[in-house]
Amino acid sequence: MTETPHAPYISTVIQALTTAGHHIEDAWTTTADGPGTHPQLTAVITLDTSPWPDGILLRWEWHGTDPDGIYPPGPSWEWLRRHDTGTHSEPAALRVDGWADPASVLAAVHSLLNTGHPTGSQRAGRWDGAAALERVIQQWAATMETA
Repeated sequence: MTETPHAPYISTVIQALTTAGHHIEDAWTTTADGPGTHPQLTAVITLDTSPWPDGILLRWEWHGTDPDGIYPPGPSWEWLRRHDTGTHSEPAALRVDGWADPASVLAAVHSLLNTGHPTGSQRAGRWDGAAALERVIQQWAATMETA
C-alpha cells in the first residue's frame, strides 16, 4: 500500500478484516493534492465476499477545505457493491464515524454482508490513533494548500 498520511489507519482496518477471515482482493491509498484540487485522501479496500459474488468496495475519504463546498471536511466511510461488468453501485454510507475503530468498521461490514444494510453507529468507538493522525493530516493539508 502506498505510504500516505492515512495508510496506518487503513492498515489497522485491513488487519481487523483479515483477522476476521475476510479476503482482501485489493487495497490502496492515494492523495489528491495537485493544482486546482482541494486536499483529499482516499483509501479503497476491495473485499471478495460470498453474499455478493462480485464483492464490495469499502471507501474511506478525508476532505480538506473544499472551496466549492461540495465535500464536507473530515473523514467518512462508504461502501459500494461491485458488478460483474466492472462497474459499481453508487456509494452509500457505512454508518460509522470516519475515525471509527477497526472493530466498529468490522461490525458494520458484518451487518452489511449478513443483512444487506450496515447497522454501524456514528457513536461507535473511535480509533485510538485518530487524534495523532488528525494532526498529521492537518499538517499535510496545510502544505498542500500553500503549495
